[in-house]
Amino acid sequence: MADTPWQSAARHCGESHAVNANGMFLAATDRLGSCLWTIGLRRPVRSGRDPRLVYYHGIGDGQSPCFRFLRDETPRDVFESHLDYLLAHYRILPLQEAVEEMFSSTATTDPPVCSISFDDGLRSVYTEALPALRERGLPATVFLNTATVGNNTLTWVHLVSYLLAEFGAQTVTELFNRLAAEHVTDASCGEPEILAWCRANFESNLKTRLLDRVLEELGLSLGEIAREQRTYLEWDQITSMKQHGITFCSHTRSHAPLGRLTQEWQVREEIEDAYEVLKSRGENLDFVSFPFGMRVDYGDVAVRCALACGHAYALEVGNGINKLERVAETKLLARVPLGNIGSKGAQLYSAIEVRPTLKSAIKNWLPSQRTSAPQQPG
Repeated sequence: MADTPWQSAARHCGESHAVNANGMFLAATDRLGSCLWTIGLRRPVRSGRDPRLVYYHGIGDGQSPCFRFLRDETPRDVFESHLDYLLAHYRILPLQEAVEEMFSSTATTDPPVCSISFDDGLRSVYTEALPALRERGLPATVFLNTATVGNNTLTWVHLVSYLLAEFGAQTVTELFNRLAAEHVTDASCGEPEILAWCRANFESNLKTRLLDRVLEELGLSLGEIAREQRTYLEWDQITSMKQHGITFCSHTRSHAPLGRLTQEWQVREEIEDAYEVLKSRGENLDFVSFPFGMRVDYGDVAVRCALACGHAYALEVGNGINKLERVAETKLLARVPLGNIGSKGAQLYSAIEVRPTLKSAIKNWLPSQRTSAPQQPG
């Protein structure tokens, strides 16, 4: 899963200045996009050679225990309005073709190319998204956490959301603080804070089997919860979806925040295990999507391991822009999250065209400002 604005706030763990800046930027780009849309300036502002790679997680009301505190589900009516907007403004291709066209000197750039994907391999992509995609004849890519296909386990983030929904933040916080390693700072009581704490202390919690011990304290079985919730796809559903233009790629084995792992073998194992599972089933191996999607969350080691094991490209969130030279050099493809975007055309125009363009411009401007800034006396 990649960061929503809410998750981004959680990731900064109290760095209110960063959270406020992010919120102000989102609000400002929304206003700008709305103004441009209202006065009729609705043409793409990104390069025609820049494929618009957009992604979601699940499709639903977000009220089931595994999703209640993640904001990872998009209502179906909103999702369908998104598809209609994308159809009207872009040429929607499978991910493989979208990337190939990026490097083709003869490719059509008007309208620009767009490709749709989903992270986490969630069951709702089969039950809710697939019918809407089939109705419109649209392809898509689903990035799977291979450990969860078949619903015998849950990713840590869905398990924590489940615990919060079923037992409340106070009980979960007390259990975490009592059972966590002594050197780990106590978790704060609050759903976003707990999720952020789990990510920040992922490796320590993994070593101490924190979530396993919490389940033992509560008398729960992870396998039983997973089978009861049926959060993810089954292999037979995947086989069926492939017949309708859906491609499957890696989202790593278990959705670990790779940048939080200090040992390279741990990162390599997360990526290679998923690669081998998908290879054995004849799935697409060219692409891997990194959990949480920002460079700070996956790190340089993950990119190196992904390319070394055989993936051609790694997908991130980044600024959402895909410049030919950067993609050719880094093998990184950036995506735009649409899961929490409203159904209005102005909102989608802002998210897909305006916001990535401004993020890219700001990112390019800041280093030059640092370089040209006058030096203070020593």
